[in-house]
Amino acid sequence: MASAVIESVLRLAVLSISLGYLLSFRLIRQVGPVKTLGVTFLVPVFGVLWGWLFLRESISIGTYMGLLVILFSVTIVTNIPPEISAQTRTYIELT
Repeated sequence: MASAVIESVLRLAVLSISLGYLLSFRLIRQVGPVKTLGVTFLVPVFGVLWGWLFLRESISIGTYMGLLVILFSVTIVTNIPPEISAQTRTYIELT
């Protein structure tokens, strides 16, 4: 019984990790690394949301402020025009 449970957990872990990596690499190819990283930054936002929704956790004003900072930062980073990114890259290469 215990070995069947361990085997099931390992299969589930390997499947979810490999599926996550495949989706991540596909997203990098389709939208680029900067926008893909925005998905990673949103993990704490959804963690707080699911904790509040399913576990009835309370959300303090500090948490709200942190979520706003995260959302604002992701919005800024993912909406940088490509030509500005290219100029910044060129500037960094010259220095």
